[in-house]
Amino acid sequence: MLGLIGIVVIPLGQCIPSNWKPKEGYTLTKIDLNGVPIERLTPKGGGNGKLIVLLHGGGYVWPLTDRERESAITYSELVDGAEVINVDYRIAPIDVFQQH
Repeated sequence: MLGLIGIVVIPLGQCIPSNWKPKEGYTLTKIDLNGVPIERLTPKGGGNGKLIVLLHGGGYVWPLTDRERESAITYSELVDGAEVINVDYRIAPIDVFQQH
């Protein structure tokens, strides 16, 4: 089964390839937490001690995209340099049961 994402066609349930880099002043760290893809966006200096956890609005059929990554930067800046954790999740219909 295929899904159309922008002009890129990918099998549903798979990640969208991305070469996204955070803007200057931020560091992106990709983490696999027991099969859950997580991206940690840290402002220079380690942030201000605040943490934002983002669960993107993909309805379990749309993976994490660069749009959500850009939003993470915006949210961080709105809170004067908070660290942001972007959590991805399993995508239907490939993963029938959402385990996280």
